[in-house]
Amino acid sequence: MSAPALPALARLTGQAWWAGPLAGSGPPEITTDANRWNRRGDPTIYLARDAGLALVEWGRHAVAPDAAIGLWCLRVHIAAVVDLRRTDVRDVLGVTGDAWVLDRHRCQEIASELRRDGAVDALLVPSAGLCDRADRGNLVILGDASAANVVLGEPQLIWRLDKT
Repeated sequence: MSAPALPALARLTGQAWWAGPLAGSGPPEITTDANRWNRRGDPTIYLARDAGLALVEWGRHAVAPDAAIGLWCLRVHIAAVVDLRRTDVRDVLGVTGDAWVLDRHRCQEIASELRRDGAVDALLVPSAGLCDRADRGNLVILGDASAANVVLGEPQLIWRLDKT
């Protein structure tokens, strides 16, 4: 993939959600493992834009599905976001077809190019768990949130499920 033209960037301020195990570290979790939107070694934070989607993502990725889980909410302020849920944005990036979000390699390629450019702080992306709901999505922060243009508020535990 050649370097894409940079699509319109938007500022994002609002809530983001994360579901995960109650034991261990709390959100947001920074991963450097290879995932849909990052290659191994690329620090990335995955958050959902709504509580229900956070639970869907937990169900898709749970390492210990029988463990007690929590649902956290946090405020986010991000200076430069690309919304890949929008057709016009995907057109600028040369992303075609209907099943591209299910192609992990293609998603990693798109994110790597935008990460390399340095002008993009985060992506709004469709969820692979809710492909039929383009109005809902995940927030993928391209980095560890240490930059001044990415501000994450203190996570608040909103709900917990203790399995006994």
